[in-house]
Amino acid sequence: MLKATGEGKVFCNAYGGIIKKEVLPGELFVLDNYHLVTLSIDSDYQITKFGGLKNTILGGEGLVTKISDPANVYFQTKNLKELVDLLGVKHNQETQGNNFNIGGFKVGM
Repeated sequence: MLKATGEGKVFCNAYGGIIKKEVLPGELFVLDNYHLVTLSIDSDYQITKFGGLKNTILGGEGLVTKISDPANVYFQTKNLKELVDLLGVKHNQETQGNNFNIGGFKVGM
């Protein structure tokens, strides 16, 4: 994660659409790490494992961000691997975790 403070413009890259979610007091919002774009600086969040060992091995990274208390969260509707699949780009099926090869380049997720 990167932290940006102060005044000025920040450029960020996301895949798919960007959705704003306002987390209300007492609410808990759980989001896959690959979909998180940004959250307000005063947010309370915790990164935890999701599911058990089977889910981590078969489902990918297995980490989620749990956001609580008042916060503004922006998240993307797709991650890089989903975007590549959606575009129909052929990539080497040899994967290691969430890393994959595309066009001779290794992409880490």
